[in-house]
Amino acid sequence: MTEYELQELAFTAGELGINFSALLITLISSYLVDAYIAGSDLTRPQVTLINVLFIFTSSLFLYGSVSSFVKQLSIVEKLRVLNPEDYYPATNLVVIAVAGIFILIIVASLHFMWSVRHPKK
Repeated sequence: MTEYELQELAFTAGELGINFSALLITLISSYLVDAYIAGSDLTRPQVTLINVLFIFTSSLFLYGSVSSFVKQLSIVEKLRVLNPEDYYPATNLVVIAVAGIFILIIVASLHFMWSVRHPKK
């Protein structure tokens, strides 16, 4: 495979990871709006269903995002071997940071729903 083809694959994998991240941000935003507007009026089974769907879907989007970035990193490693003088800023630390931030945001969103449903008196 040529260097150009590897670069194209790396960019495509990165774009896919960004698309999954955008979907995750959209899902989190809609969950927070739902929690703010209707969270206190929902019944326990409704909240349970919404939370299960939110956790399942956000896990899928997070997995898609991280796996796409990891694939990009594996392609970038091949590019580094082919052309060591080029600079490729992609590292494992970036993937770990993105995953960690999204996990914190998901947990914070669930806490927000909890605090809307159980306000302090």
